[in-house]
Amino acid sequence: MKTILPLFVVASLLVATVGAAEPTLPKATIDGVGPGWVELGPDDFTGVNGDPDTWTWKDGLLTCKGTPIGVCRSVKQYTNFELVGQWRHLKSGGNSGFFAWVPPMALDGLPPNKLPGYGIEIQALDHGYVQLYEERTGKKDQPRFFTTNGDIFPVGKSKLTPFPPTSPNGSRSFPR
Repeated sequence: MKTILPLFVVASLLVATVGAAEPTLPKATIDGVGPGWVELGPDDFTGVNGDPDTWTWKDGLLTCKGTPIGVCRSVKQYTNFELVGQWRHLKSGGNSGFFAWVPPMALDGLPPNKLPGYGIEIQALDHGYVQLYEERTGKKDQPRFFTTNGDIFPVGKSKLTPFPPTSPNGSRSFPR
């Protein structure tokens, strides 16, 4: 059974595409140009479990209104890829992520406000999430099991052997 997912994103995520009008920012080490690179746009994604207006494209940006929690996925499955994406949360403490290697059966019939029970998440948290977490749990100035973005961890029934650096509890890989 093929278990490579069509890539998908969740929650309040904006993914910039090349050519979108925004300030010049430093380029990623892999800048998306050259042989084999493909720019993804509106025809490359489809909704899975949100409302018709959960995900919209405007001026080269994929926008999610954040409610209901909704998944969109790439139409095509990718088996060997490097992903370069940009995101921006529109409110402090936003929680989102890119998922990969989600088996198609985990998306079939997925109800609104649910995430799939399989996959690997690449975390995309707004830095304000730390304050929300500390207020909610009362855990201030303690090592956290998460950073704000770039953590890699298994979701649901998926398995992952984290690589260094890892979270204090060893459940996820922290960004370098």
